[in-house]
Amino acid sequence: MRIAAQVFVLFALSAVFSAARASSVSKKQQEHRRYAASSCSAVKPLFTAKSISDPPDHSIEGPLLSRLCPKVNGSSTCCTSRMEHQLKALAKRELQQALKKNSHAIQAVLTTTSHQYLDKIIVLSRRSENHTLEVFSQVFQRLAPEARVHIQQLFAEVRRVLANPGPTSFLNDSSADLEEASLHDTVTNFFHQLFPLVYRHSVIHTNVDITNEYSICLQNSIEKLRPFGDIPKSMGFSVARAVRSIHDFLRALNLGTEALEVAESAWEKTDECSTALLRMNYCSWCSGYTETKPCAGYCQNVLRGCLAPLTELDASWNGYVDSLNEHAASSYAPNGLVKAEKAIVALETQIADAVMQAMVDGPSLEKRVKSACGPVQLQESGGKHHQHKPPHSPAPSIASAKKDTKYELETQLSNLAKQVLGSLIHSKGFFTALSDSICAQDNFAETEAVADCWNGIKIAPYTKTVVSVGLGAQKYNPELPWNGKPTDLRIIQMSDRLRQVRRALLGQMSALPEADNQMLEDGSGSGGIESRPGGGGPDDEDNWNGGSGSGDGTDRDAGEHPSTRLPNSKQHSPSGGGGGAATTTGGCALVSAASWAISLSFATMLVLAQH
Repeated sequence: MRIAAQVFVLFALSAVFSAARASSVSKKQQEHRRYAASSCSAVKPLFTAKSISDPPDHSIEGPLLSRLCPKVNGSSTCCTSRMEHQLKALAKRELQQALKKNSHAIQAVLTTTSHQYLDKIIVLSRRSENHTLEVFSQVFQRLAPEARVHIQQLFAEVRRVLANPGPTSFLNDSSADLEEASLHDTVTNFFHQLFPLVYRHSVIHTNVDITNEYSICLQNSIEKLRPFGDIPKSMGFSVARAVRSIHDFLRALNLGTEALEVAESAWEKTDECSTALLRMNYCSWCSGYTETKPCAGYCQNVLRGCLAPLTELDASWNGYVDSLNEHAASSYAPNGLVKAEKAIVALETQIADAVMQAMVDGPSLEKRVKSACGPVQLQESGGKHHQHKPPHSPAPSIASAKKDTKYELETQLSNLAKQVLGSLIHSKGFFTALSDSICAQDNFAETEAVADCWNGIKIAPYTKTVVSVGLGAQKYNPELPWNGKPTDLRIIQMSDRLRQVRRALLGQMSALPEADNQMLEDGSGSGGIESRPGGGGPDDEDNWNGGSGSGDGTDRDAGEHPSTRLPNSKQHSPSGGGGGAATTTGGCALVSAASWAISLSFATMLVLAQH
């Protein structure tokens, strides 16, 4: 019994001590609140740290006191009207900074992806240029020195266009159309410049220069002679569309950054919003409270009202994010990024194929040239015209002529885009969730429903209704009623632009042709040179009749002529001086990119066999 009595006494004493302690804490809180209400010394350093001018040491009354924040006991405050004006501007700037902070991660993803992707595309084009020059130096040795400058100019122009995606407008995009036309012209001009060199070094095999007049005739007759078949047209088309696809992707990334920048500046910066921000963030200081944050529901109502216009971007933003991810994920589709990248790489193959086609068609091409421009005119060179014969050296190995062919494009480029852009999927709903995301930051407001928070009037729970997100719900907002004014024009325009880029990207996914399709189909053809630009092979000179034809696509002697068109023809490498021929149904001459190894060996053998 004695022990029980002692335990009881101990519990009783403990309870009394706890009650006394709680009473002491409660009294301290009450004293703090009374002190906060009557003294400004605790909040003065806070105002000074924010560069607010002349904060008072004690609460003030009279005509200079604040007009927007509640008064302590209905009459006194720690803020003058001048301080209130400064705090109002400060609250608006801080929300602006919070918007930037929340969008920074998304902007970083978009900007980084754009820069890295463009850098890698430029590097890829340089590697393609180097491979082209390497192949020329090994396979077309006499042609290489003079062709070098034209090859470099071609790739330099492609890179110049690649590096300038242009404006982010996707509506009536005349700049992109001009860009495509410019690349077509660049490719056309390249083959015009290349033709006299190819004719001299790879067809008639002379180391004496052709006269300027004869070179001009060759260039002016190239559309009729078609020494390279349809390769120039196909190459111009594929590279222009590839650049268009890459530019659309880059411009889409840049547009996303612009959308976030618009959101940072186009939120509702009305006087009502600024006043609501002031009351939420700094009126507690004006009442003398130092360590009190706005209540969570209070913050949500204020920011959902101020940021309501931005929610109008949400649907178009979500569609934009989906289209970016679909575009990146469709790397293996006809216009996926890998296909566009391969079109840049394919330039080296197409250029070499064009030269080889002229070589295969050499004797018949020479006859067509004589018909169009007359006998070849060579410049005087010491009274002698030296015939060049390439040295009899082994055919270059494919390993040395075509190193690192694959380039691991999927890993280097499109996987980069897919991996980085995959993180953007989490930004869907960004503008709808923006107000709550800012309020959820620990330094902005209370993150939970607590009693000890600032409700705009005093330290007490927030009991007003918290409205939903979106413009329509703001007419019920107790802190910032919606004024019904039209949405900012910048938001409307940006929403339209985001929808336009979605349509452009999804349209591109079915527009770009396969990079491997190096030639356009001609249909049935009309006969003669136009349907048979390759004409006879190197061993069929006698079957060529000066370019004349019946128009039915057949030769007068009904002889078969070799063709390098794949895969619709069977190709045979000529041996010695025999009349090796390939069975063909007529149409364009083509050396397929898929048969690169065969083509290189065949070209070298052809050069050697002709001498």
